[in-house]
Amino acid sequence: MSDQPRTRQELYDRIRQIGKEEFVLEEMIRYGFWPAEGEMPEDPADEIRRRGELQRELAQLRQESKKLQNEQAVRKRLLKERLAQSRLKRQETKQRREQQRLERAQAWAIRQQQEILYLGEEVSPGLNHTESDRIRLETYKLPLLSTAQEIAQAMGIPLGQLRFLAFNRKTATISHYIRFKIPKKTGGERLISAPKPKLKQAQ
Repeated sequence: MSDQPRTRQELYDRIRQIGKEEFVLEEMIRYGFWPAEGEMPEDPADEIRRRGELQRELAQLRQESKKLQNEQAVRKRLLKERLAQSRLKRQETKQRREQQRLERAQAWAIRQQQEILYLGEEVSPGLNHTESDRIRLETYKLPLLSTAQEIAQAMGIPLGQLRFLAFNRKTATISHYIRFKIPKKTGGERLISAPKPKLKQAQ
């Protein structure tokens, strides 16, 4: 080994690399105060070297263990972040679906206010036809009305009242007629169905 002095930083780096005891032994061999490795049987320095090797192996194991712990911590953190993102996504999906449900309910309520959507099983399918027969209406000099709202306005009644009066008799639970009997001149009775005031006003 060279007897040239080393810089202080080099000495510190070497001590950190091999340990203090092995560094002292290395310096003693370098300056001739101790036989070189292999020149002395059962050299006590071998124990120092072996201890240094064990310490370096132990330091390496500690670094690997620390690295493994860091990796486990990273995995745990990533898993926690994924779970948080998943919960946030589920919450956003739930809020979006609730908003869509409210919008559909609001749209349906508006349609119910502006349209007649159901008047009974035998009548309701025809409610989807909103095109008027212009030529026929003009022939009879009738107003051109295409929607239930327009018809209700032309009759001067609310749309809800028109819906109430137009409900199919087979489905409706309320009759818009007063029924009574009057005697016939030829004998027997005649059944009379007279419209109630609301229906009579609409007619």
